[in-house]
Amino acid sequence: MSLKGEILDGYLPKRQMKLLEAWYELHSEELIASYYNYNEYGEAIKIKGLE
Repeated sequence: MSLKGEILDGYLPKRQMKLLEAWYELHSEELIASYYNYNEYGEAIKIKGLE
């Protein structure tokens, strides 16, 4: 999945795709921050999973 929420490659069953989309919707800002933090400082920020 890209930082814009687009699927880059592969396939997920419909149910798992819905869960991934829900997670992305909740955590997209954290995902982008973690990406830039990792590229800048070499450390990823932990992002909570769906519960």
